[in-house]
Amino acid sequence: MHVRTSLIALTVACVVAGASAAWAGTESASQAFTEGQALLAKGEFDGALKALKAAAVADPENKEYDGEFKLLRRALNMREQLKAEEDADVWQQMSRALYTYYRDHNVNGEAVAVAGKLHEKVNTGESAALLADAQLALDQNDAAVKVLDGVAADQRTPRTDILRGVALARVGKLPEAKAVAAKVELDKDAEARVSFDAARLEALVGNQQNALNALQRAFEATPANWLDGLKAEAKASKDLQSVAGGEDFAKVLKTESKVKSGCGGCPMAGKDGKCTAQQKEGKGKAGGCEHEKADKAKEKDAGCGHDKAGKPEKE
Repeated sequence: MHVRTSLIALTVACVVAGASAAWAGTESASQAFTEGQALLAKGEFDGALKALKAAAVADPENKEYDGEFKLLRRALNMREQLKAEEDADVWQQMSRALYTYYRDHNVNGEAVAVAGKLHEKVNTGESAALLADAQLALDQNDAAVKVLDGVAADQRTPRTDILRGVALARVGKLPEAKAVAAKVELDKDAEARVSFDAARLEALVGNQQNALNALQRAFEATPANWLDGLKAEAKASKDLQSVAGGEDFAKVLKTESKVKSGCGGCPMAGKDGKCTAQQKEGKGKAGGCEHEKADKAKEKDAGCGHDKAGKPEKE
C-alpha cells in the first residue's frame, strides 16, 4: 500500500513538474519574443535575432515566434546580399522587400535609408511615396514635403498627393493640405494603404466623416489576417486623433474584411497584406511577388517566411 501510494505521488509529481517546465518554457519564450521585438525596433539586429531564435526554440509550437525569427534572418541575409548586388532589377526587388519588412516592424530609420537609396536610383512616384511614408513615421515632415514636392507631374499618384497633404498638414500648411484633400478621389478598387492614408489626411484637415468613410474602406480592403494590425495602427495614429474615441470610430472599428486572407508573413506584403499593384501586374522581367523573385535569384531555399512557419528549417 505504501509502495502504491509512493508511486502515485511520484507520478503526480512528475506530471506537475512537466507542466511547470512547459509553462516556464512558454513564459521564457514570451519574454524572449518581447525582447526581440524591442531590439528589432531599435535596429539592434544581432540581439533581436538571438532573442527571436530563443523564443522559437523555447516554444516550438508557436508559429508566430518561428515565423518572425525566419523573417528577420531572411531580411538580414538580404541586407548583406544587397551590398554586392549588381543586377539592377534584383537590387530594386530586394530593396523594396527590405523596406516593407522595416516598415512593418517599425524599424523606420532603416526604412528611410533603404528607401532613400531606392529613390535616388529610380526616382518615381512610387519610390517617393515609400521614402515619404517612412519619413512621416519618424516625424520628418519637412523632409517628406520636400521629397513629394519634387515628384514630376507625370509621376504623381493618388498616394503621393495624399501623403503630400498629410505632410503639409503636419507642418502647419493647413490651407494647402485642405486643397489637396478636396481633390482626393479614391478609386473603388483603391488599395487599403491608400485609403488609410486618405483617412489620415481627411482627419488632419477636419473632415471627420470623410476620414471615417476612408478608414472603413481601408478595413474592408484589408485581408482578414491583417485587419487587427491595421485597426491597432488606426487606434494609435496621431493623425487620426480627431476621430478616434467616439461612437462612430468604434463602429468603424467593427468593420470586417471583404477580401481573402493575404500573404500574412511575407516580407513583400505590406500592412494591408497584399502585394503592390505593380507586383500584381507582374511588371518587370517576371510576374509575381518581388520578394519571391529576389529570393529565387539569390536563395536555393526560396519562398515566403510564412509558408515555412512551423516546418523544420536547417540552420
